[in-house]
Amino acid sequence: MIVCSIPIKRAVSVLLAGMVLFLFACQPKKPAPPTAPESRSDPFAIAEKYQRSGDFQKALASYHIFLKRAPGDNRMPLALQRMAKIHLKLKQPEKALSFLERLSKTYPNYTWMPEIRYQISLILNQLGKYEASADEAFRWLGRYQQHFLKKDILVLLGDDFCALGETEEAFFWWIEAKKAWKDDPEKEAQLDEKLEIPAQIAKEMSINANRIGCLLPLSGPFAVFGQEVLNGITLGMLNVPLDGTKIEVIIKDTGGSPEKAMDALEVLVNKQKVVGVIGPLSSKTAVSIAAKAQELGIPMIALTQQRDIVKVGNMVFRNFLTPTQEINALLQVAMGQWGLERFGILYPDNAYGRFCMNLFWDKLDEMGGSVTAVESYPTDTTDFADQIKKMVGLYHKGKTTEGEEAPPLIDFDAVFIPDIYPRVAMIAPQLAFHDVLGVRLIGTRPWQSPQLLDLAHYLQGAVFSSGFAANSEDPKVMAFVNDYRNNFGVIPSILAASGYDTIHLLKTILTQSNLQTRNNLRQALVDLPVFDGVTGPFSFDTEGEALKTPLLLTISGNRAVSIH
Repeated sequence: MIVCSIPIKRAVSVLLAGMVLFLFACQPKKPAPPTAPESRSDPFAIAEKYQRSGDFQKALASYHIFLKRAPGDNRMPLALQRMAKIHLKLKQPEKALSFLERLSKTYPNYTWMPEIRYQISLILNQLGKYEASADEAFRWLGRYQQHFLKKDILVLLGDDFCALGETEEAFFWWIEAKKAWKDDPEKEAQLDEKLEIPAQIAKEMSINANRIGCLLPLSGPFAVFGQEVLNGITLGMLNVPLDGTKIEVIIKDTGGSPEKAMDALEVLVNKQKVVGVIGPLSSKTAVSIAAKAQELGIPMIALTQQRDIVKVGNMVFRNFLTPTQEINALLQVAMGQWGLERFGILYPDNAYGRFCMNLFWDKLDEMGGSVTAVESYPTDTTDFADQIKKMVGLYHKGKTTEGEEAPPLIDFDAVFIPDIYPRVAMIAPQLAFHDVLGVRLIGTRPWQSPQLLDLAHYLQGAVFSSGFAANSEDPKVMAFVNDYRNNFGVIPSILAASGYDTIHLLKTILTQSNLQTRNNLRQALVDLPVFDGVTGPFSFDTEGEALKTPLLLTISGNRAVSIH
C-alpha cells in the first residue's frame, strides 16, 4: 500500500523548494556567469542591485529592459534565471516556469541547465501537472545520470506517480530514491513514511483479473430496470468471443438499497477480488457506492444520470447519456439547423424537471436564444390547462367582444418538455386543444417509448434525444436487437443496450490487456480509444465521463426516425 499523506508530501516539497532556491543562489564548482561593470546605463547591473536589496518589482522591470535592449548579451540566461527566481519568491510559479522553459529552449548548453530542468519538473508537480512533471523528470534522467540532483529526481518521480494514482510506479521510484539516499538518515526516514512493507503492495495486486462484479436492483421498486441491464450483460457474455480467456461476472442484488449495495460492494472487493464493478443504477445508491469504490480503489462503471457522479474520484466512470449531452445536441439542431430562437419551457416540478429546465435555459442563453414562457406543473396532475393558458396569455383573459374565446398569444417557436412519456402523451393533446399549434415539441430521453407513438397525430415534427435506437439500420444494432428479441421476447431498451456495451467493453479490455491491478483497469479505461458499441461510439474523458453523441429522433407519420 502506498501512503500519500499530505503532511509528508508538503514537507518534501518544502525541502525540495528550499534546495532549489539554494541552487539558484549558490552553485558549487561551476564558473560564475560573465558580468559587466555596474553602471547607471546598464539595466542588468541596475536589476542586480534591486534584486539584492529585495525590491523585486523594480528588479523585474530592469531585467525586462535588459532583455529587450541586449538580445545578444551573454548575461541573457542569467537574467532569465534571476527572473524565474524572483517569481518563485513572489509565489508566481506559472510565470517562473515560463522563464525557465524559455531559458532551457534558448540556451540548452547553459552551465546550470541540470538545475534549471529539475526546477521545471518540480514546478510542474507543484502546479498539479503530474504527467508533464514525470515526462520532464524522465528526460532529465536521460541526460544527467551522474548529477547530484538525481536523488531528488527519483523522489519527484515517486511523488508524480503517487498523485496520478499509479501506486506501483510510485513505489518503484521511491525505492530507487531510498537506495540513492542511503547515506542520509533523515531523507531515508522521509521516504520510509511514504512506503510500507512490499506485502501491502502485493495485497493490492491480489485480485482476480478476469472477474467482474455487478451491482443491480433485481428486487424492489427498480427491479424491472435492473433486469433489463442484466439481460444486456447476459447477452453480451454469450455473444462476444472470449478468445480463450475465462471471464466471470458476479451479480449482486442491491434491492435498490444503498446499504445493501454497500455491503455487496465490500464482498465483491475484499472477498471475491473482482477487478472492476458495473453499476449501480439509481442516483441515490450511485452516490454512496461511488464514494466507497473510490475509497476501496476499484474502478466502477455506473449506469446512472446522477449529476457529477464522476467527480467523486478517478475510479468512478459513467457509461450513460447525461442531460447536458442531450440538451446540447437538441439545441444544436433546434437553433443551428432549424433556426429556432424563442422557446417555451413546460416542466415537471421535481428534481429532474428543475435540473433540465435550468440546463436548457443556461445553454439557450449561451447560444443567443431566449425563453419567452416557462411554467411548471405538479407530477401528479393530469390537467395542464392552467399552465398552458399562462404560457399563451389566456389565464386572465375572457372572451372577445364577439363572445368568442380570445386567441392564444404564441411567442415561442418550440416548447421544451423534460418529462416521462406518459405525461407527454397527456400534454400534447391539451396543447392542441388550447390552439397551441405550429410549434415543435422538444424532449429528453424519457420520452422514448413505443406507446408515445399512439399519439403521433399530436406530435408530428417533435424531436427528442435517445441513447439507443432499436430501429437503427446499423448491422451490429440490428444483430443485437434480433438476438435480444429471440432470447427475451421483447425489444431491448437503452438500459439493456448499455449493459451489453459495458460488458463488451470490459471483455475487450480484459482479453487484450495484461491487467495485474485494479489501477491497471482504470488506466485502460482512461486510455480507451473510441469504442463502437450498439449505443454508438464512445470513449471516456479524463474525468471518467463517457463522451457520447445522443441520437436525435423525430416523429414522422407513426414512426420515430433518426435526424442525421
